[in-house]
Amino acid sequence: MVFGREVESFIENYLKSLEDGNAAIFAGAGLSVPSGYVDWRNLLRNLAKEIDLDVDKEHDLASLTQYFINERGRSGVDQLLTEVFCGDREPNENHRILSALPISTYWTTNYDDLIETSLRKYGKSVQVKSNSSVLHTFLPKRDAEVYKMHGDRNCLPEAVIAKYDYERYLLKNEIFATLLKADLFTKTFLFIGFSFEDPNINYILGNIHAIAGEKTRTHYWFVRKPIREVCESSQEHNYKLAKFKHRVNDLRHYSISAVVVDSYEQITQILEELLNRYKASRVFISGSAHCYEPYEENDVDAFIYELSKELIKKDYKIISGFGKGIGSSVINGSLAGINEYRDRDIKSYLILRPFPQNIVDLSKRKYVFTEYREDMLSEAGVAIFMFGNKLSQKGSTIVEADGVMEEYNIAKKKGVKVIALGCTGGAAKKIWEEQMAEFETYFPSTSYPGLKSLYEKLGEKDLSLEECKKLVLEILDIIAGRCQSK
Repeated sequence: MVFGREVESFIENYLKSLEDGNAAIFAGAGLSVPSGYVDWRNLLRNLAKEIDLDVDKEHDLASLTQYFINERGRSGVDQLLTEVFCGDREPNENHRILSALPISTYWTTNYDDLIETSLRKYGKSVQVKSNSSVLHTFLPKRDAEVYKMHGDRNCLPEAVIAKYDYERYLLKNEIFATLLKADLFTKTFLFIGFSFEDPNINYILGNIHAIAGEKTRTHYWFVRKPIREVCESSQEHNYKLAKFKHRVNDLRHYSISAVVVDSYEQITQILEELLNRYKASRVFISGSAHCYEPYEENDVDAFIYELSKELIKKDYKIISGFGKGIGSSVINGSLAGINEYRDRDIKSYLILRPFPQNIVDLSKRKYVFTEYREDMLSEAGVAIFMFGNKLSQKGSTIVEADGVMEEYNIAKKKGVKVIALGCTGGAAKKIWEEQMAEFETYFPSTSYPGLKSLYEKLGEKDLSLEECKKLVLEILDIIAGRCQSK
């Protein structure tokens, strides 16, 4: 997908933070709106009417809530929150994408449990911290922490929502503010569904700015450009645009870089692209070979070795199941690349899932092997398929490797992009033919212009292994968004 320079800059920089383990999320009410919840303004709409105010004319929503409490008491607000946040709603697509990314730190002003629910559905261990009394506790082997700085749906009477709640916040929850400031100094935040109307966040950002000025880490903010309402005059709309411009410029002084979108749907598209590019840096290499025709075995070993080494040099991560005739060369080439280019950072660049070989029961063996394949491909964004042949059970003929075909079918199911080296024959040839027959389905020309002509060459019978390597690397860079196709 083609994006403008502003979005591309965000994707590039946030990807680096993801790879470095420094990415964080700050979620506002807008993240939960597609799941059926409402934003702060719409939450207060009926309460405002009860005290003869128009919520659309108010900018200080904490004071508006306080006005209601002053007249009607806190119980009305608590009842409203209980009604709104009772029952369970499902996480939306943006939750799903964020959960798939390697983000371990989430901050939110939301009371709902959609973030932690989505993370757990993705198989992650989550610790929720919604009050100061639990901040000192740590869940062993946790994958993510969710800081709910304004409370939780399970204890709504303690929710921070009104003016007096904000005034007492730093006295009651100073450690929350301290931890958030520390994270803002050390991590790259993406603010999503957030309006920057929250007094606590604005105070914390102002405090950081007073201490460090503009010499702080850059953070990013998804924000929709003001749209013209049906009954809005051009003068009114132009005023909104001018104010929006000033607001974006002002937040830049607090190291908040706006990623402006025309619609909320574009946010999902950008997040999807971010996930695709992140996963595209993780390459699963599939294949097995008893027969190496039309190439020589030594040449194939050298090809796989050099390809794996080059992938590491280009900052790709390799996942391998140690396939027969393929796996050892993948590992050796990866280790050589890691030693030469990556300061021996083996764990970050080579993920091995060798299949257990001591399972006698055939049905159990098949079940375990399928689980292994599912596990490996869940971590990959691209799968490279080569050869894919083996000896028949009787040992008399060469047959298609059914394990390689199973990995291909799992890859398709999980949306993993496939690069099949048709020139190597076997299952890889069959996969290449299927990919070419439905190429627009797998690689839409609008997203991958010019890719088809490169992919076609991978099926040429007389293709040299050196040329094959160059094609694979070029195709992979295009899929990962690292270059434009020619």
